[in-house]
Amino acid sequence: MKVNRNVSLDLETARIADQMQNFSWFVRVAVHAHAMGEGIDREQRLRRLWKRVSDHLLDVIRHETKWDDEQMQDVLLNALASARNQEEFDV
Repeated sequence: MKVNRNVSLDLETARIADQMQNFSWFVRVAVHAHAMGEGIDREQRLRRLWKRVSDHLLDVIRHETKWDDEQMQDVLLNALASARNQEEFDV
């Protein structure tokens, strides 16, 4: 069950929050990181690692397969959708 809470922001952080697609999700991730004694820096490191790994996987798939561009796009979009389902859990 989700509970509504208010967050007070200054003008600068309000502008930043307005640009975020899912501010509530960001706050939940930050609160969980804090509860585990970690900062948001760990989440950023994990996201950079995920980006490097996914880029490498994409390169391997492109160079090791004989699929045409349309087949490649379908496979990659399905893989990306599956990966996002694994990564974007609700906290």
